[in-house]
Amino acid sequence: MTACAVWSHDYPSGVSNLGHQQVWALADDAPGWSADRIYALDRPEGRPVSFAWDRPLGSFDLVLASVCFENDYPALLDTLNAAGLLAGHGERGGPLLVAGGVAPSLNPLPLAPFFDAVCRGDAEAVLPSVLEGIYSNPPRTREEAWSLFSKFGLHVDALEAPGEQKVWTSRTYAASEMVHPEGHFGETALVELGRGCPRRCRFCAVCWSAGGFRPADPDALREQILGVTRNLDVNRVGLVGAAVAEGDGFRDLLKWLKEKGLRATASSLRADLVKGDTARLLVELGQQTLTLSAEAGSQGLRDALGKGLSDGEILAAAAAARKAGARGLKLYLMYGLPGETDDDLRAAGTLTAEIKKNLGRTRLTVSASPFVPKPGTPLADSPLLDERELRRRRELLAGALRRAGVGSFTGESPRQALWQAALTRGDGTILPRLLEGETRGTLIKEAVNRR
Repeated sequence: MTACAVWSHDYPSGVSNLGHQQVWALADDAPGWSADRIYALDRPEGRPVSFAWDRPLGSFDLVLASVCFENDYPALLDTLNAAGLLAGHGERGGPLLVAGGVAPSLNPLPLAPFFDAVCRGDAEAVLPSVLEGIYSNPPRTREEAWSLFSKFGLHVDALEAPGEQKVWTSRTYAASEMVHPEGHFGETALVELGRGCPRRCRFCAVCWSAGGFRPADPDALREQILGVTRNLDVNRVGLVGAAVAEGDGFRDLLKWLKEKGLRATASSLRADLVKGDTARLLVELGQQTLTLSAEAGSQGLRDALGKGLSDGEILAAAAAARKAGARGLKLYLMYGLPGETDDDLRAAGTLTAEIKKNLGRTRLTVSASPFVPKPGTPLADSPLLDERELRRRRELLAGALRRAGVGSFTGESPRQALWQAALTRGDGTILPRLLEGETRGTLIKEAVNRR
């Protein structure tokens, strides 16, 4: 049987995404199955044909769609539509359609009308069983497929009385199945250091996700790194996870990587964990820019968010980056947060100015995006600010950063963030209404006015 792993964005992001790679590999390795891939924004001449086999999407037995970000939903639906697969449950033919990924795991309702099932959580925990069930007893009707999906705890919108839904968790950890120069990380093999996070930041879906913090076993992790670098013929690894630097084991890992002659980079780090040795080792391993997430400019607001970082800890991390010889430091901020005042936004400029003093010639860049409430977090029901207010706060933050010597910053726009929020909180009607011609502005306004 054949499966097609569909990524909801472009090839450079998809070939660098561990979730999409794992879904493709799980399907391709399953007994009786073979799998190919499609990238929603990189379809030749707009046609949804598979990457390696040049097969139409509609000719597969099973479609496995991966979505990280809610704003990618329209591109995914456009791909289904181009393949003639965009239809309601009672009208659908062709391959079985299953969606998964970070965004639908948090809220499966927006995509559910267009898919036979939505898988919530870690695909490794359930997809092999689903594939075995389909292969050993192929469903003769859509209804039989829905019953099978429901038996495995997947969200099945078409059933009036579905079984118990599960958010699946796994203690296996992903590593790159492929690398490509055009990928976002180039020829770097990505390796997960763990899943979940031990912290309790009130805005973060990872901190409150099912399964809790699950760090990888140190010995198994080292074995995996040696295997993936050998198999892919690379000497550079990307250490990924929401909590990569937790515990003394991270420094031990960096020392081991150096001993093995490997290069390495790490994803965003907590400032209080960027000590002298950690920063120095990362720079020696080839990381030129260190990334810190401060989230808010004032310590009071960070405390209210559960971030638990002092100004002093952030400044010490900046000093450690400079001393280690890092070429750059990237700082992540949010605005439009619950309880945020104009003074908190001005404080971001004050903090940034102090960071620049501690950095010396090390270059500082800033990314600032609006806060988007996520399901399952303590701040899930926080009111949404309208676009006008978000733009006002953005300009206030921009002015504070300019006075601190940061002329510009990157990040999601207020409009993009509000659309993401509307989809994040949406039900099964939001995307059908969009396809029927209602504007994003109307749907955003409804989300902002909803209390």
